[in-house]
Amino acid sequence: MSYFRQDETTPLEIGILRQFPFESSLQRMCVVTKRLGDKHWDVYCKGSPEKIASLSTPESVPSNFNVELRSYTDQGYRVLALAHRPVSMAYHKIQKIDREDLECNLQFLGLLVMENRLKPETQSIIDQLKQANIRTIMVTGDNLLTALSVARECGLIAREDSVVQLRQTDDDNLCYEPTTPVEVSRKFEDKQNGTVTVDVGPLDAGRHVVAVDGKSWAAIQEDDHEDLLRQVLVRGAVFARMKPDQKQQLITHLQDLGYYVGMCGDGANDCGALKAAHAGISLSEAEASVASPFTSKDPNISCVPTIVKEGRTALVTSFGVFKYMAAYSLTQFVSIMILYSIDSNLSDFQFLYIDLFLITVFAIFFGRTHSFKGNLHPTSPPSSLMSITPIMSLLLHLALVIAVQTFCFFYVQEQSWFVPFNSTALEENITGQENYAVFCVSQFQYIILAVVFSRGPPYRQPLYTNRYLTGALVIMTISSLYITLWPHDVLVNWLELVMPPADDSSAMFFRYQIVIIAAINSLLAMFIEYFIVDYLMYQKVRPKMHNIEKSKKKFLAIEANLKCDKTWPPLEVPLRKVAPEEGNRIVPQPMVQYQSSL
Repeated sequence: MSYFRQDETTPLEIGILRQFPFESSLQRMCVVTKRLGDKHWDVYCKGSPEKIASLSTPESVPSNFNVELRSYTDQGYRVLALAHRPVSMAYHKIQKIDREDLECNLQFLGLLVMENRLKPETQSIIDQLKQANIRTIMVTGDNLLTALSVARECGLIAREDSVVQLRQTDDDNLCYEPTTPVEVSRKFEDKQNGTVTVDVGPLDAGRHVVAVDGKSWAAIQEDDHEDLLRQVLVRGAVFARMKPDQKQQLITHLQDLGYYVGMCGDGANDCGALKAAHAGISLSEAEASVASPFTSKDPNISCVPTIVKEGRTALVTSFGVFKYMAAYSLTQFVSIMILYSIDSNLSDFQFLYIDLFLITVFAIFFGRTHSFKGNLHPTSPPSSLMSITPIMSLLLHLALVIAVQTFCFFYVQEQSWFVPFNSTALEENITGQENYAVFCVSQFQYIILAVVFSRGPPYRQPLYTNRYLTGALVIMTISSLYITLWPHDVLVNWLELVMPPADDSSAMFFRYQIVIIAAINSLLAMFIEYFIVDYLMYQKVRPKMHNIEKSKKKFLAIEANLKCDKTWPPLEVPLRKVAPEEGNRIVPQPMVQYQSSL
């Protein structure tokens, strides 16, 4: 490489002999260079300030090193340290010397201070996730104080929350220490709006959250700190100076407590954590994209709500299709069993019309509804088919189907123009006016079930946005009205319908009564699904029936214990093994985790 000095026109030529790339476990990188004409080699080292200072000679490190470092990190700046060492040895020896022998007795040069500016989308996305009861965590390899400042600024740590640091003391004990609440104002240059000042200092103390560095994290992996580890996992907000394997450890520990974990990362150091998470999102197309199932085109966390919305949409759609296919089968089974009571049945073309024109069309277009475009809902949809909500939904709708079809079956027999079906007649016709009543009302029930189970907000777009399904519903509704009220003779013969007499006014009125009964059926189905099942059972009754002590989500009981324990955290006291206490129930929160891509 050639450079020009400011006071000379002759180039300054520097050759790079060896490079030692950055390793997160070592927290530094190194390069061996030689300037043309020199008789010695120059070793330059760059890395975390604490590590570079430990590798430098004590007399080269300024006395105010810690004070200056703290002042920059408190303001959220990213700080690296630089060091240098001249080496005199033969060329073949410099090629074989170990890295550790070069990176020692360095001369401390200074600090490289960089502004860790937030991306514009970060704060709004964090706020949206918090409103959706999705917990957010920062795990990073940066300095702890820098991470805390950024976490405060982006809203990951609320202004009213107080932060305690879990620190390993010199005698290898662990203790909670309060972080110094420093009022910080950072200024950013905005070309359009001028200078913008952001106050990121904490206000009143509120909920306690924990900040941990990599050294303390390694210490609490021991068996006698199991309860302490669980407390840190539930209340941890910032994990700094974390190595790649420690990031992966954090993911697996959170999963063991029952969290569903998402991870955002953009570097090779995040590959293990991205692969271990339930949903890994790479924010770059480099090494991280190979390990993660999702890759964002935009290098920011705005993709996280999209992933959550699409996941919820897929879940709700899958449950809806399953419930519809199960309800369709049960509805048809009810029709057959009712007609079997008089030795009748649905005709072959009635089966064909139901299966081919109604069910198949709805099933094909059911999943074409897109995810909801608004903010994430605070409550996630049901995640288990064998839970009380889907089962009770099917049972209640089945009860309604049985009640309506049974009513129509007996109601038609009360009409003055009614002619009972004679199963002993020699004709091959297996249908009668009972068949007309049951078949006509059941075809509306298939349409009603498709509308009811095709849920819209807050997880999917409204039904009318799915033009294919909406069109199919409109066409099938018109067709069902035509079959019920004014069918052509060809259609009557094809479906083998025994119509109420057209020359009898009461018989014609009965046809309209079938439509009115179907309309009442639709209102009752909406009431069952949206009020009884969704509101009462899922939002009101289910949380009260949930026993957090027996729940698979172990973090609920731990959070409840911490919430009611007024003595936690014990500040500046050596921590021992803590026995869990009984606590109150809290609202469950799903989990999404972030790396320092904020």
